[in-house]
Amino acid sequence: MHEVRLTRERNGPVELVIQQQFRAGGMPQSLTGGSLVDIAGSNGYRSTQGGQEVLTWARGDVIITLKSPLLPLEELVRIAEAMR
Repeated sequence: MHEVRLTRERNGPVELVIQQQFRAGGMPQSLTGGSLVDIAGSNGYRSTQGGQEVLTWARGDVIITLKSPLLPLEELVRIAEAMR
């Protein structure tokens, strides 16, 4: 798994986490819980974990997850759609 944590300030609070994981066969059923969200014509799944907005989707065999305690779902969807 690859993970990137983004902050506005050095040593500031994490505002966005991007995780990418290779999994042959794509998205497992265990990650399809939550609300269905359209991400540029692909299925994504929204949930919350510990006060964070979480958006997960698959592009082929790569599973991508965005997590943020600050950004709303709409902003996470825009970020997801821009990740090509």
